[in-house]
Amino acid sequence: MEEQFRILRHDNKYRYQMIRNCLNEGKMDQIEKLLDQTDEDFRSVTRRKFCKNVVIDGAVTVYYERAREQQIEFKTDIQMPVRTEKLNEFEFATVVMNLLDNAVRSAARVEEEKDRLVQIKIKPVKSQILLEVSNTFVENSYKISKVTGLPLSERGTEHGFGMKSIKAYADKYHGLFQYSVEDGKFCVRLITEV
Repeated sequence: MEEQFRILRHDNKYRYQMIRNCLNEGKMDQIEKLLDQTDEDFRSVTRRKFCKNVVIDGAVTVYYERAREQQIEFKTDIQMPVRTEKLNEFEFATVVMNLLDNAVRSAARVEEEKDRLVQIKIKPVKSQILLEVSNTFVENSYKISKVTGLPLSERGTEHGFGMKSIKAYADKYHGLFQYSVEDGKFCVRLITEV
């Protein structure tokens, strides 16, 4: 399925050229046929769905694809709660994306492909939601800021705002934010009200 999707994405550049040519020639009926065929082709290759929440599903899908491109195993256990009155799903998705971006970047640096792993868990716990992201990493590759108490970015001082953003989100919603190293994995947990 993934390979079929990649082939379709690859072939799309040729379809766009055909559409451009038809547009230049004023052949709108041909454009309509090409678009219908493209829609049908993409529908036939269904994308993996991680949860019913469209915003969170889209956020996870982006990093699932990035992980796969870098030969990183990507495990999910996502059970988004049905009712989320107190949860701003766009802010929550930003937190999810920040964590997954860090996790994929870190796991990609692990030398042995078989040891590259990113895991995400989202599940309701009473009136709260637990978000946990863990990843393998190169041992001794992260440092903790003496000022913020947060992990520092290896990419320099212009980076590293993701963890600050996640901490700010936790503070804003009176959530619990913690990180640790467990069983050779860097793990971040966030618990907040839904």
